[in-house]
Amino acid sequence: MPRYPCPICGDPNAFPLWIDSEPPATCANDPAWPRRSLHSICSVQIQRAKQAAELRRITPDAFDDNGTMIPGQSGRAWHNWINANPDKPVLI
Repeated sequence: MPRYPCPICGDPNAFPLWIDSEPPATCANDPAWPRRSLHSICSVQIQRAKQAAELRRITPDAFDDNGTMIPGQSGRAWHNWINANPDKPVLI
């Protein structure tokens, strides 16, 4: 069974169980999104980027100067994010 990335954003995990021989023409998370260039970003990728920015804003000391999470700090950072955003889903 082939694995195809999202044709919009390139997410390699967008179609984990694709059974057709042809690659998908639209985004798995936003099928109404038209096929665009490789620089297009689907709505799920935009939401993930916003979530990552909020995670760094809420717990800045859990990240180094490059924005990479410090080992052992993910639990605290996600706990703080969930407490600050109780109604938002976690996108991983």
